[in-house]
Amino acid sequence: MPAPGAPPDDLDLAAPLPAAIPQAGQRQAGPARGPRGFLWLYKGRLAGTPQPGVFFDIDHDLRALRRVGITVLVSLTETPIEAAALDAHDLRALWFPIPDREPPTADQAYEICRALDRLLACGDVIAVHCRAGLGRTGTVLAAYLIWKGASALDAVEGARRIEARWIQSESQARFLEEFAVSVARSSHSIPDHSPQER
Repeated sequence: MPAPGAPPDDLDLAAPLPAAIPQAGQRQAGPARGPRGFLWLYKGRLAGTPQPGVFFDIDHDLRALRRVGITVLVSLTETPIEAAALDAHDLRALWFPIPDREPPTADQAYEICRALDRLLACGDVIAVHCRAGLGRTGTVLAAYLIWKGASALDAVEGARRIEARWIQSESQARFLEEFAVSVARSSHSIPDHSPQER
């Protein structure tokens, strides 16, 4: 194997070429990568991510989100992302403020799940975020798995197979158990409330 900076005249033309990168690897190495910490729950449809601007410049992260097709951000932070930053990248956002390391309220969880259903049905591609993209983000994504029929245990395990740090506090785990019972009892019959859209 020649050194990366070797002059072309020094290369042995009879040397075997390196193996081609498998197609699956090419897809992963292509330009369709989200920002640092970005992970798909449903590939190409619903993801979790840290707050844009936490690890890199906000414009860098918002460009990366658009590059992977994100059209809507669901923000769980206590302060929303500035509308001008979102507008500059043609992104819409829904804002559901949840305190750090806490779960959503039951009403918020129902509103978020209904909003995700509506957005996905319209063909939107969604990223859910909190500050680090772990506790609140993982809790909301697991709640959506419960909403779609998973048990609390299956939802937590499914989410943590994607990111082991999703769902970080006892109160978040306890909420998911309670939400699973509530969803099973309600058959999604809680009144629909419109989220705050930015």
